[in-house]
Amino acid sequence: MSKPRDQPELRTVVEGQVTVTPFAQIKAELLPPNLIGRFRGRARIAVDNLGNTPLTASLTVRDESNGLTFDLQPGAVQIGPGRARLRRPRVRPRRSAGPAPRRNTG
Repeated sequence: MSKPRDQPELRTVVEGQVTVTPFAQIKAELLPPNLIGRFRGRARIAVDNLGNTPLTASLTVRDESNGLTFDLQPGAVQIGPGRARLRRPRVRPRRSAGPAPRRNTG
């Protein structure tokens, strides 16, 4: 606030109260979003806590095509407000593709 030039002893003080309530917002993504590999894939799960309170996130990984298995230990992660954590799941195909069958070109 500015002071009046002709009466510098006068001041205005504005008082107020701001209440910020706790909120939770979380974002998780698989990095890279698509895995390519024959025996195993290297992936990371990034979990971002966009809220203003600490949280514990329980992680579950699912492959809709049912072609992969995942090992994610531990399955929960604690994240402070405004922070992010990375988890590295072990990703493997359910069965190895093996060598390609020989074709008869005769």
